[in-house]
Amino acid sequence: NNIASGISITAVNSWSGTTDLGHITGNNSGIYPDAVLQSGLIDNGVAKQLRFNGLDPAKRYNLVFVGSQNEGLIATASYTTGSQTSTLNASYNTNKSANLNSIVPDASGGITITITRTGASAVAYLNGVTLEEYDPSLTLLGPTNLYAEPIDRTTVDLKWSDKTNNEAAAAGYELQRATNATFSSGLTTINLASNTTSYRNTGLTANTKYFYRVRAKNGAQSSAYSNIEATITPSALVYVNFNTTVTNQGTPWNNTAASSLATFTMSNMRNQSNTATTIDLTLTKFFNGEFNAGRRTGNNSGVVPDNVLQSDYWLDNTQQCQFRLDGLNTSRRYRIGFFGSSSANGWFKGNYTATYTVKGRTVYLNSWENTTKIVYIGDIVPDAGGTLLLDFSTTATADWAFNGGLVIMEYTDGTGGTVLNSTLDSAGAVIAQPVDKYNVNVYPNPFTDLVNLDFNNDVAGNKVTAEVYDLTGRIVYRKDFNNLAAGRNILVLKGIESIKSTTVCLVALKVNGQIVRTVKMLRNIRQ
Repeated sequence: NNIASGISITAVNSWSGTTDLGHITGNNSGIYPDAVLQSGLIDNGVAKQLRFNGLDPAKRYNLVFVGSQNEGLIATASYTTGSQTSTLNASYNTNKSANLNSIVPDASGGITITITRTGASAVAYLNGVTLEEYDPSLTLLGPTNLYAEPIDRTTVDLKWSDKTNNEAAAAGYELQRATNATFSSGLTTINLASNTTSYRNTGLTANTKYFYRVRAKNGAQSSAYSNIEATITPSALVYVNFNTTVTNQGTPWNNTAASSLATFTMSNMRNQSNTATTIDLTLTKFFNGEFNAGRRTGNNSGVVPDNVLQSDYWLDNTQQCQFRLDGLNTSRRYRIGFFGSSSANGWFKGNYTATYTVKGRTVYLNSWENTTKIVYIGDIVPDAGGTLLLDFSTTATADWAFNGGLVIMEYTDGTGGTVLNSTLDSAGAVIAQPVDKYNVNVYPNPFTDLVNLDFNNDVAGNKVTAEVYDLTGRIVYRKDFNNLAAGRNILVLKGIESIKSTTVCLVALKVNGQIVRTVKMLRNIRQ
C-alpha cells in the first residue's frame, strides 16, 4: 500500500559489485518486473548476510529471493536461516525464486539470512527480495507464480514458488491439469513430494490447450490453489540451424549451410516428422558471417544439439539483420524461439546480448556459455499473405550478437492470448544503459600502419591493456600501458602492420582486466 512499515534490510557485509545484465523478459512477464530483474548485486567472495529488522515476533514471515543473470554460466546460491535452506540458479532466470517460509523473528524483531555460492558457481547474484508478513493462524499457504511452457508437441514444463513449510512429505503438492478453465473436463491430478517447485508433464496431445493449477496439502487440509496457467502444445515444429561450414545437424533440423553475406531462401522446410511444409525462410538483411565458437556440451545434452550450438551468424553492435518467413498458415498462431551460443572455447567473455523482434515484441538473450536457453515470442499471427519478419540486433551496450537458429512452433488458438503472450507496455521495455565513462575512440578505420586509441582514464594507475584479435578469436597483438595519468590519453598501437594473418581484426581496450570497448577494424594491406 506504499505505507512506511518500519521494516529495514541491512547488508551485514559488502558485496563485490553490481550487475545490469539481469535477464529481462521484454514485457514484464517474469516473476518480478523487468526493471527489478535487470539490475542487482553480485559477489564472488565468502558468504554474505542480510539482516531484516523491525519485524513483529508475533507474526510469521516468508522471504522470497530472486537472482537473475543473462548468461549461461552456472550461478547457484543457497539462502539459509536457521534450519531452512533454499537454492536458486540465477543463470537465465526470469520466473523462479528461492523461498524461506514461516520464519519466526528473534525477540528483537530480526531475521538474518546467509547467502552462499554453491558448487561450481563463481558468482552469486541477488536482484530482488520480497518480505511477506502473515498471521500464524494461516498454517498452509498456497503456491504462487505458476508458469507453464510448451517444450514440444507432447511436453510442458511447469514451475512455481513454494510458500509453505509444512506440506506433507509424500504428497505435499497436488498439480491439476484440465482441458477447460473450470477444471471440469479432462481432469488429471498429479501428486508430488514436498518442496517440489517444478514438473515436466509428458505424454500430452499435440495442438491441445491445457490448464494447470497447483496447491499444497497436508492430510485433509489443503491450501488455496495457485494462479491458473494455460498453455497450448504445438501441432508442428520446424527447427532451423544457422551454419555455413560447421557440420550439418541431422533430421529434423533444417540447415542453412550458406553464407550469411548474401540472400538465400530455404524452401518447404521440414517439420519434426521430416515432412515437407509450406514454410520458406529468406535472408533479407545480411549478417557478417559464421561464428564457430559456440559451446559444445560433448554429449548433445544441451537445449539443441552440439553442432547447432557451435555455429552462429554474427552481427555488430546495433546492426540490423532480418529473416522473412513465408508460407505460414493464417488460421494458425506461431511461437518463434531464438537462441545462440558463444564460449571460452575459442572466444572471450563479453556482453553478447541479442535482441529478437517480431511484430513489435522484443526478447533478449546473451549467448555467453549458453547451452540451456531458448527465448520465445508467442501468440503471433502472420499477416494476410502468410508472412512474418524476424528482426535481429543487439542492445546498445552489447559488443556483438551470435545467433544460432530458430524453433518455429505452430498451433491453433481461436481466442488468442495463450502461450507466453503478455500485454506490452505502450512504451515497450526500457533498458537503462550505463554511462560510458571511458569515452573510447579508435582511429583511423581502415588503418595501414598504426591505430590510435583515444580514451578517458577515470583513475590514475589503472592497468590498461590494448589487444587485437583476428576473427577466430586468437590474440595477435597485445600491449600494456602502465602509469597513465587520469584524463584523456591517446595510446598508439604500432607494429600491427606486421601481422600477416588478417585484413579484419578486433581492437579491444581493457581496464583492470575488463574489456570496456571493442571495435571491428579494417586493414589496408600495402601491395
